[in-house]
Formats: sequence, C-alpha cells, structure tokens
Amino acid sequence: MNKKPENPIEVIMGMIDIMQSRSTLPDPSQFDCYIRPEVLKFSKWDFSKADELITQGMLAAEKVVDQLRRDLRLKSSL
Repeated sequence: MNKKPENPIEVIMGMIDIMQSRSTLPDPSQFDCYIRPEVLKFSKWDFSKADELITQGMLAAEKVVDQLRRDLRLKSSL
C-alpha cells in the first residue's frame, strides 16, 4: 500500500522508482533459489520498519527451507 504523492518531488521519486524497479527485475531462471518476501505493503521510506521487513524475509525463507534441504541433498549426491 503506497501512499498518494503529496508534492511534485514525491511524484518524480515515484516515477524514478518505477523505472528502476522495472529495469532491475530479476530473471528467476538465472537462480537456483529465489526467495521473495511479502514487502509490497512497505514504502521505500519505511526505514523505521526494519524489524518487520526482516521478519517478512525470515517468514519467506521458512516457507521454502524444506524444499531447499531436499534440493541440496540432491545436488550434493551428484
């Protein structure tokens, strides 16, 4: 949930953010593992919510840890 821009600077910053995020989208086919936490509800300015962001990352990792363990066993046996 991003808030509505309140001034022209925020509009410009939002435009830059959109351009940067679209130009840096990862290609999941290039990774063995890609963990994507649920962070869309946060603003790029939510520095005070670092603990909550870290928690989201941990939750995302916990969801895939069993699959990662299985994958690592397969790769280590080859």
